[in-house]
Amino acid sequence: MRTDRVRAPACRWHAGAPRAGRAKAAAVAAVAFGLVLAGSGCGSTVAGGGPATVAAGSSGAGSRGPAQSVAPSASGRGGGIGGSGVAAAAAGSSAAPKEVAAAPVCAAGALTGKLDDIEGAAGQVYGKLVLTNAGPATCKLNGFPDVRFVDARGAEFGAPADHDDSRPVPGPALLAPGGTATAVLRITQPGVQQGCLTSDVTREASALGVTPPGGTGTVSVELSGGVTACVSTDVRQLLIGPLSA
Repeated sequence: MRTDRVRAPACRWHAGAPRAGRAKAAAVAAVAFGLVLAGSGCGSTVAGGGPATVAAGSSGAGSRGPAQSVAPSASGRGGGIGGSGVAAAAAGSSAAPKEVAAAPVCAAGALTGKLDDIEGAAGQVYGKLVLTNAGPATCKLNGFPDVRFVDARGAEFGAPADHDDSRPVPGPALLAPGGTATAVLRITQPGVQQGCLTSDVTREASALGVTPPGGTGTVSVELSGGVTACVSTDVRQLLIGPLSA
């Protein structure tokens, strides 16, 4: 992908091939996106709507279409998050209240994660964070996960994800074994953020560390090809929506 140059270092985002039946739409989106964002020093490759290659470890949102993409502020804050392939999930669980109340919070060790449906907008990348219950028992997730960048050595860095409060938080998502909960994640490219314009204040992120809401430990979600991320905790590069079943 390429974003507008603002004295920024190159960054990368490589996603997998689009799913069958979406290749033509993905190609058109990719060409349009390249025309809008050409001339940048922050290069990435995104196949619109295709899933990123993800490796999940056992250790550890309101939506608008691309035509209404949020213009980032200098800090990366502002507005709700969206993208045509990452629409908001259904509100809450249909399970009985007693069943939901009795279910434990999903532990990080029982979850796997991936980043799916990656799309680009001016200066930003959107993806759908998917957490799957890989354990033998039903559990629940409710609210916003904690999301941080992780480097190749496994160290977390930069600011944690801000919460997208533009829409109401759904009720608890009750996950039977194999069940999933999703949240929309927005990553603002460093070249459009003050405090993150030169290579000495960025680092390559190879994964996301995701802590379930109300839980401990992290789920490791690989960022295929890597992402150039801001080291400063004052630069808010990530925005995450609430989890929904």
